[in-house]
Amino acid sequence: MNTFKFICNQCLENSRNQAANNKELADFLNLYGISQLNILERFKIGYSQGKFKNDLFRNNLIIPFFDANREIMNITGYNILNYPYLGYNSFNPYGIFNQENLKEYQEIIVTNNPIDALFLIQYGFNNTTFIFGDYTKYLQFFLVNKCQTVISTFTGHQKLLYNFALNGSKIKQAGKINHADSREDISLMISKAIPVYYYKD
Repeated sequence: MNTFKFICNQCLENSRNQAANNKELADFLNLYGISQLNILERFKIGYSQGKFKNDLFRNNLIIPFFDANREIMNITGYNILNYPYLGYNSFNPYGIFNQENLKEYQEIIVTNNPIDALFLIQYGFNNTTFIFGDYTKYLQFFLVNKCQTVISTFTGHQKLLYNFALNGSKIKQAGKINHADSREDISLMISKAIPVYYYKD
């Protein structure tokens, strides 16, 4: 194991220990409708309380990214106190969340943060990921895996969606995620996603 992977694994192990039985984290996730905490174990997600004031990952969900061989390739932190705003702390821009499941689907749901993605996955929408880092990795992944439809749950990232369309994917716009909604409400919202058309300049 190289030094980088060793550091990632150590960081992940420490954060997963901190996540276990952490009331602050459980209360936050429950507030946003994520009650099945085993979803953290499923994706090996941890939490860093931060021992020092200038800790890079203080109050961050620690989310690992794995390559096709299940080797860790990156860790990113998302500050739960910043939700729903963007902003990540990471070792590098690489990795696609939930890519193992995404390969099984031709329709992909994209969110702009991990909280919304975990909420949807908890309800059974296993074809969900969140946008992070370099856009080109998504273009390549969706092209290789022949993704036919991308459903966006946010406004913004129009350049990314435009390039998805140029790659041959159909783009649909769903409503904003409401964490108080039931699974049936979310299913209806996703099913009513509106097609968005992009044209070459």
